[in-house]
Formats: sequence, C-alpha cells, structure tokens
Amino acid sequence: MTARSGAIAALLACAPLLLAAAPPAPAIDAGALAATGPARRCLPETTVKGYRIVGGGKWLMVQGIGRRWWRSPLAACRLPVRSYIIERRNSVGQMCRQDPFYLVDPFTRADLTYCNMGDFTPVAVSSPPA
Repeated sequence: MTARSGAIAALLACAPLLLAAAPPAPAIDAGALAATGPARRCLPETTVKGYRIVGGGKWLMVQGIGRRWWRSPLAACRLPVRSYIIERRNSVGQMCRQDPFYLVDPFTRADLTYCNMGDFTPVAVSSPPA
C-alpha cells in the first residue's frame, strides 16, 4: 500500500464520523413564528438572498438582506420524495403572491412539480430554518 492510498483509506474510514458529527438543524414551525409587520403582496428581488421550503411543503421561507425573513404559505405544493432545487423563471424584479416556482431534479433538470407563493409576512427567526 502506498502512502497516498493509505491516506485515502484513512479518510474513507473517518468519513462516516465526519458526516455524522454535525447534528441536523432543528425543524422550524413557520406558522408559529411571530409576525413582525403586515403581510405584503410582493417583495423586490433585490432584497431576497434565498429561499427554502419548510413544514413539509406548507411554507416558503424567504431570506432577505441582513437578518430579515418572510414566510409565505404554499397552496397545494406536493414535494417530491427525492432531492430538488427551487427554480424561479418569471422574474420581473419582484416575487409576488401567486407567482409560480418550480421544483427541478438537480441532475436531469426535469420539472418535478410547481408551487405558488402566497403573501409574504415578515417574521422573527432566531436561527435559520432547516
């Protein structure tokens, strides 16, 4: 066994430990988060850093600039059982209520399903949602 293959074998032996070392982030109940202001119909895209689906497909959490977060209810959004990425295609400078977004297979780029956003309510989030 060469030194290189020995180092690779050692890393592979530790891989399960490295992967299991970080506990998963706690799930968040977006519906229970305290609102910090009135709901808005649209958000300017220049204030949006990212978004993720939480609560088994019931909520879209939108991360804004700084520590701002909004929640948006999702109507009839069926999550695929496999991994997906969120893709928006109709950008006109704003994210608005009833705008669709697509859940896309990260390997084939095929559409798995789509969802529609609801109103955006600013919420207090102590730690980023899982």
